[in-house]
Amino acid sequence: MKKIPTLFQRDPVNRALVLPDYNPDIDLLRLANARATVKWDGTACMIDDLGYFWKRYTLKPGKSPPPRFLRADEPDPVTQKEPGWAPVEDTPENRWHWEAYKACNPRPISGTYELVGPKVQGNPYSLQRHYLFAHGSDDYWSLVPIDFDGLRGLLGEVDDEGVVWWEGGEPIAKIKRRDFGFPWPMTH
Repeated sequence: MKKIPTLFQRDPVNRALVLPDYNPDIDLLRLANARATVKWDGTACMIDDLGYFWKRYTLKPGKSPPPRFLRADEPDPVTQKEPGWAPVEDTPENRWHWEAYKACNPRPISGTYELVGPKVQGNPYSLQRHYLFAHGSDDYWSLVPIDFDGLRGLLGEVDDEGVVWWEGGEPIAKIKRRDFGFPWPMTH
């Protein structure tokens, strides 16, 4: 799972925020034909083509990878952190992964998922149990703008972490509430 580029350029003074200029790495023609989906706030997982279950793992510089580490992308040029996957072993630290996996009916097919629930990222959705949500499966219910002001308006009103655009079966851009300075998770 490669890092998804943010739709707009980062503010050079405050890297947590975005400017109204599009990220030059985004193909705006592809974006115009893309599907807008909900960005879930949890932890990434993957079921591979052989049915093995993996969790997102970031290998830090100078550290040894866990057994069977799968590299997902090149190391970040700034931090040198290497994104990848580690197997979800049958251990107590992975019990929430397995709870969500076993609750899936039918069993999840190959693809990437977001693990969400009571013990993940502070449970911003107030869920009672753990779930695996397939990435790119939850389309927005209405037309999502792609301009700066339109997105700032939308994300200021909805109770979602953000938006991910998919085209040709892959995520091509994302934007989060926090990119505009809105709080996440939302306070109720």
